[in-house]
Amino acid sequence: MKVGNSKIKQTQTQQSEILLDIENKNNIFQLSTINYQLSTINYQLSTINFLYLYLQLMQTQNKICPTLQIKQITIFTKIYNLRFYNEIY
Repeated sequence: MKVGNSKIKQTQTQQSEILLDIENKNNIFQLSTINYQLSTINYQLSTINFLYLYLQLMQTQNKICPTLQIKQITIFTKIYNLRFYNEIY
């Protein structure tokens, strides 16, 4: 009987380990999904922030000098692209 009981306990332990492994993999997948969603939200917020700053720049530069405005927009775009690249990668 003892041999049978130890076999049952060993099988139950193995089943518990398999269930824990499945649960851990499930949790990792859910965390990866959440991380992806947060990255997407971060990108969208960066885009909104960039557009807001762009509109502010347009308002101020229209009053001063149109050619300066184009140069600053180009610089702004480069800064934004670098910032986005660094956040994602």
